[in-house]
Amino acid sequence: MRLVNCRGSVFYGAAWPFAIRGGWGPREQADLMAGVDYVVAIGIADPGRPNLTGFSYGGVMTNWAVGHTHRFQAAATEHGRWGHGDTDQHWQDGWGVP
Repeated sequence: MRLVNCRGSVFYGAAWPFAIRGGWGPREQADLMAGVDYVVAIGIADPGRPNLTGFSYGGVMTNWAVGHTHRFQAAATEHGRWGHGDTDQHWQDGWGVP
């Protein structure tokens, strides 16, 4: 199994999580869309019926995706917003404002 470890996530060294600092959205979206392209190319995903969901930062990315591409047929997000949680200051201190 292969998983997308987009910029802003962990496990690729100290600089990788901060690659999105002050600019959330476009860089990690490019990484995630490359993952979608891959699973379509190898026949795991149906390109005619893609859907998307996410929780927390996955919800932020779901919201970003539906606002920046028409590729997905359906999307559901949970806790995918900035400024409404008790951990926003932690995220802002570490990664900057989206």
